[in-house]
Amino acid sequence: MRAIDYLKAVVFGILILVVNVAISFCVVAVYAYAVEPGHDQAFYEQAAQWIAPWSSIAFGWMLFLGVCYSAAIRNAERNALAFALSVFAVYASIDIGLLLAMGQLTGHVQIVALSLASKAAGAIGGVWIAGR
Repeated sequence: MRAIDYLKAVVFGILILVVNVAISFCVVAVYAYAVEPGHDQAFYEQAAQWIAPWSSIAFGWMLFLGVCYSAAIRNAERNALAFALSVFAVYASIDIGLLLAMGQLTGHVQIVALSLASKAAGAIGGVWIAGR
């Protein structure tokens, strides 16, 4: 991979993280307005603590699959697997770093592991589906 490919991997990793967080906010909003309306903000903040990780698992792997598939078919010269794993490494580094900074990692090791494993599978799956 060239230097520009690593820069693109950083950009894609950050974009996937931002989109995944935005999706989690949408899922919590749907929960607040359609499933459990009428509660105070503290109720929804508490609900977000268990909804967001599962939302990230449910949608994160799909984001990785789509981005890594698209990247694999768009640039036949680039090592698609190395690129996908670089995107995943950027995402995982930021995700783990944020969880550590917030003091949230130690209490949620299993769900974080499941979340990252599903995203890694999505990244590798995108390359595999692309035939690369």
